[in-house]
Amino acid sequence: MSVLSWNPDFIVCRDARTRKTILNDPRRRTVTAVRDHHVLVNPTGVFVWSVRSAGSAY
Repeated sequence: MSVLSWNPDFIVCRDARTRKTILNDPRRRTVTAVRDHHVLVNPTGVFVWSVRSAGSAY
C-alpha cells in the first residue's frame, strides 16, 4: 500500500525538509493531507518511532 491509496487527512513527518519534499511532490497533489496542507512536522522532543532502538514499537 502507498500513501496515495491510503489518502490520509493528516501526515506527520520527521522534519521540515521532509514536509517540504512531500508538499512539493506533484505525485502527491491528490492526497487530502497534501491538498489541505495538513502535513505536520513531529514536534521537538517527541520520540520518533521510525528509529530502530530499544524503545521501538514491536
